[in-house]
Amino acid sequence: MPIPPPQCSITTIALPPLPHDPPDVTDVCKATLFADEVRAGRRHMELGARPTDEDVCSATLYRARILSAYSAVQGVPILGDDLVAIVMGRLDVMEGRMDEIGANIDAVNANLRGHLDALQKMVGYVRILATRSYNLTCGSGLVSRFAIMPLPNGQEPPANLPCLENVQRIRNLSQDELIHYINAYGLQHRQSDGEKRQAISAHIGCTVDL
Repeated sequence: MPIPPPQCSITTIALPPLPHDPPDVTDVCKATLFADEVRAGRRHMELGARPTDEDVCSATLYRARILSAYSAVQGVPILGDDLVAIVMGRLDVMEGRMDEIGANIDAVNANLRGHLDALQKMVGYVRILATRSYNLTCGSGLVSRFAIMPLPNGQEPPANLPCLENVQRIRNLSQDELIHYINAYGLQHRQSDGEKRQAISAHIGCTVDL
């Protein structure tokens, strides 16, 4: 009875044809080429279209069975269960190494995320300083409009709040809008509305008295 073909979860790699019974040298070549192609696809094909680890194991074991059956006819010393055991042992070693590599990748990713978070905070801080420095040169903002001061998280202020592009916009803020801006910018709470306006004005870089 011919050895059944291997399983493969993707269709971009063609399965080898049904081998002869017993397998001949062409079946050995085809099984070897198929296993090599699956392993190469696992390393180089795009994520989502590449063979799985199970596909690699299936292709490797298929080649081992073909070699085992061919060896039995040719009188090669490595036969049947011995060859499969060798292959399985090597697969176990490979799986252990892949787990180790996966753990190292996870550690590197965690480290990179930490550096990225720190970099994003630094970029946000520099953006706030740059915005304030520019606004300090704009006077009242009535001629040259203020640049919009970003929030501490780097995002723009909520769209439902007035755009603080000049001193008049700051003067016209309602009590609720003052509280929203104080909270959004993370400023220390003040008692009077005038103190709230002054805190917001100083934060964005307005130099005109309110």
